[in-house]
Amino acid sequence: MKTYTVKYERDSDGWWVASAAATKRLLAKLAKARAKEVAAGTAARKAAGRAVRELTERMNLSRRDAAVLTGYSFQRIQQLAQGR
Repeated sequence: MKTYTVKYERDSDGWWVASAAATKRLLAKLAKARAKEVAAGTAARKAAGRAVRELTERMNLSRRDAAVLTGYSFQRIQQLAQGR
């Protein structure tokens, strides 16, 4: 069985507010993990764009070939080639 410490206080409108330190820690960890997730997604999109440009512009592969090599759909390759 878990034990939680709960702090009770009145807010500016006179309502009772209860807060648990464990919940705050849990939500802080979630916020940190979500920030990492967003950063990783941004980095992945940039890397994908660079790879598509390298494959299609410098190596002169077709966008369909780039799709096969990267595992992205042809439509996604089109988007990445256009910078989206």
